[in-house]
Parts: sequence; structure tokens; C-alpha cells
Amino acid sequence: MRIQYDWISDEEFMMEESCDDIRIEINPPVYGHEDYFKLYDSASNTGRKLARISIWEPQYVIRQDRMERWILNDEEKKMLVSILRSVPKEAPIFRVSPPMTCWERCIYCLNWEKGLEEGDDGFIPLDLEMPDYTKL
Repeated sequence: MRIQYDWISDEEFMMEESCDDIRIEINPPVYGHEDYFKLYDSASNTGRKLARISIWEPQYVIRQDRMERWILNDEEKKMLVSILRSVPKEAPIFRVSPPMTCWERCIYCLNWEKGLEEGDDGFIPLDLEMPDYTKL
């Protein structure tokens, strides 16, 4: 599994979790849009398909994209769940005990992108139960 953390600017942070032929990406949420992560069908920026998946329920988030919309098959859904439950090698900003799963890192990054800390309105708890993405 390859993990990449990029500071795009002082205000923007992007997290990527890559495994085999997919990439999970957290970008700054667009004002007014719900919380989701992006799933690409390639570990690089050359993917052909993109799925936007809600963090709140097993549901696709539909947006206009230049890439083909990716509807995961049963094996891909199982792979996604496995990746989100995994604990990859630590990056410097995630040196916590116990180590965070990829799911917890997604939540952490969404909060970070919104400038939210624990106790703030809209803060998403790191122990938010992951939806059953096999039901996408």
C-alpha cells in the first residue's frame, strides 16, 4: 500500500491511500457538498473511472466529472472495505497510538480540510462507524 500526503497550500491538504490499482483521495470539500471520498481505478492520476462515496452511508455521490462514473462490483466493494479497515505504514502526521485505520484517516482529513477540531460544530468523530460499503 502506498500512502501520499500532500499540502497543496497552507489551507489545503490532500490524502491519498493507494493499493494495487486503486487510489482513495480526500480533497477539500466543496462548499455545500456532502462529505465523501474519491475512489479512482488507478494508483496514479491516469485513472479512467472515479467513484465518489459518502462517508455517512453506502451511497454514491453524483457529480459532473470528466472521468467515467465507477460503479463498484462485488469484489471491488470487498477490496474497498478491506483497505479502509487496514492500518497502513504511518506517515509523520499520523503517529498516534493506536495507529489509525485508513477509514479514520479519511475522517481526520475531512475534519482537517474543514478546519474543524473536536468540540466544533460539524466535527466528525474519528470513531464514526464505517458504513457497510458492500451495500453500495
